Amino acid sequence: MYIHPLLASVPARAREALVRLIELRRYRRNEVVLQAGAAVESLYCVGSGLLRVVVPGPNDAAVTTSFLSPDDLHLGAPLTGPRPPSDLSLVAALPSSVYLMPLWTLQRLCAHYPEVPQVLLQTQLRQMTALRKQIRRRTTLSAERLVGRVLQELTELAPEGEQAFDRRISQGVIASYAGLSRPMVNKVLRDLEERGLVQRDGDAVHVQDDPAFDSDFHAPLALDDDCDGGADADVHADGDADADEPDHMPPLPYEVMNPKSRG
Repeated sequence: MYIHPLLASVPARAREALVRLIELRRYRRNEVVLQAGAAVESLYCVGSGLLRVVVPGPNDAAVTTSFLSPDDLHLGAPLTGPRPPSDLSLVAALPSSVYLMPLWTLQRLCAHYPEVPQVLLQTQLRQMTALRKQIRRRTTLSAERLVGRVLQELTELAPEGEQAFDRRISQGVIASYAGLSRPMVNKVLRDLEERGLVQRDGDAVHVQDDPAFDSDFHAPLALDDDCDGGADADVHADGDADADEPDHMPPLPYEVMNPKSRG
């Protein structure tokens, strides 16, 4: 049975008890999972699909800063002290399922199982590193290389066969993530398709791993590694819409299971 790294150090009986506290929600494509300005009461863990992290941009534009794929976590508030409202939105880029763990439960897991906060810290560091790379790409690469890298990244985030991604990812989402206008993304996609570097087939968009993209996405994402130099339309060139665990571990402490014991 698969065990998420966050709970790998938690005893089996405790994990079984957590099932009663963790909520599973399902979202349609483009449905808001977490709205900017809303209270943050849970840790979000993607079970399936793909979420995009969206922040307000200039002229009321929505900017996609990153994606959350299966097993990715979003911790949008501190576990101690005041909890400000969310400064970003989570939006389902594809039909998705998301697990929500109450923050008070996560806080007590961190207190009783030291490996849990270590996993959270590693997750935050990876996400910060990926964001730093994307910022440098957006500010240093040509439109073609930038779009090419985004397309290759999508083959990993939303795979639909080998070296392909789900064509329901819209041009608007690609433009929002790349920091380009949608007409520019449409122009680049047309050119890539004419050159045979991008092909559409059924439900997938196939992307050639071409040196012209000069992509480093497939390389391991080292924490100290620096990068080198919202619409609903499908990705059409014509722009039309559309863990080994120890035995005999103690059960989950009472305080973790009982919210009334908080204090």
